[in-house]
Amino acid sequence: MMQLGMVATLVVAMPVNIVTELGLFTLIILVHNAFGATQDVAIDALAVNVLPEGERGLANVFMFAGASIGQAIGGSGVLFLTSVVPFNATYFSSSGRSSW
Repeated sequence: MMQLGMVATLVVAMPVNIVTELGLFTLIILVHNAFGATQDVAIDALAVNVLPEGERGLANVFMFAGASIGQAIGGSGVLFLTSVVPFNATYFSSSGRSSW
């Protein structure tokens, strides 16, 4: 559900002109980040409930590393796209990346 909320907020943010409607854009991205934070907490809670105590540290390392690598690759991919397509079109790739 949180992933769908993240996708929805990015789709809603697409038509917003960030130069003239910065307040609205900021509000939409704040809601987007709230969905992301809620998902992060839920995944951490699931890991704590499922994994034995001795495996939680290693699992946390892999989860954090995976998130960092995904942000680096996804973020650079979106930056690359801005040179090829209009900025608002990059929301589609970010929406797809949010639902992974």
